[in-house]
Amino acid sequence: MSAVSSSIAPSADLVGLVLKDHICDISVYEGSFVYIESGIALNGLADDISTSRVIGVVEFKSSTTTCDIRIGGITEELFSGLDDNNNYFLSPTVVGGITLTAPTTSNNVVVKIGNPISDKIMLLGIQLKVIRA
Repeated sequence: MSAVSSSIAPSADLVGLVLKDHICDISVYEGSFVYIESGIALNGLADDISTSRVIGVVEFKSSTTTCDIRIGGITEELFSGLDDNNNYFLSPTVVGGITLTAPTTSNNVVVKIGNPISDKIMLLGIQLKVIRA
């Protein structure tokens, strides 16, 4: 008998790691990268440390203020035209968006989002942020 017990069984399969039916801002859209503030998912933006704390991507909106957020693994076909030879970063100019180019402007934050495995699907790999001075 184990000294540690849990009511939640651990899973080795992180491909299905999704926060279901989470409260989100009305401006959040399917495919947007979001952070959580006061329990609400908001569109991320790499122009400031507070808005760059993204946790995942919105895969589905069941209503204007409810969404499913993938926080790990492989996304649904949310994107178009991804280049599978490149890394993607949180955009400093398009709310919730991504870019091929890491931000270089003063006070922007570099957040690596992940790598595409096709032109429509991404393997999430959100990495630590670096503030550009």
